[in-house]
Amino acid sequence: MLTCSQCLHANARTLKFCENCGGSLADVAAAERVADESEAEFMLLEVKKAKGAIGLVAILQIVFAVIWTLTDVVDTTGMVVMLGLGGAFAGLWAWCRSNPLAASIVALLLFATMHLADAIVDPSTIKNGIILKIFVVVVLVKAISAGLKHREFVRERGMA
Repeated sequence: MLTCSQCLHANARTLKFCENCGGSLADVAAAERVADESEAEFMLLEVKKAKGAIGLVAILQIVFAVIWTLTDVVDTTGMVVMLGLGGAFAGLWAWCRSNPLAASIVALLLFATMHLADAIVDPSTIKNGIILKIFVVVVLVKAISAGLKHREFVRERGMA
């Protein structure tokens, strides 16, 4: 709704002149558009915070793959799997620049699947790094929530 600056009448966003007094709504529409763009950009920044969490998972996967291989904690197959997951998260990190909502959804699914499979194979791994696991899940869930709000906001305002 556009509120006329002269008579304070609420008008539909599509109108160029106030239904009540006939005053121009151009300045009001321009101000609303700037406010909408600022709000949409802020929402998008919230979504892009997931990029950091996705990058962190990629780095940790690769670093731990190397460390655990050197200390004989995992065999060659385990190293390949961990490096593959690190590469997948690095790809998601890159994709997050152009499509943060979709990348966040895929990252959360991959992260949850990866740790669920690990817990099924060895239930004692559930507690390993639990704080980091919770942190990553919370950041990705927040990013998905913000991304959905951003998409709905842009659609409602006709900004897409």
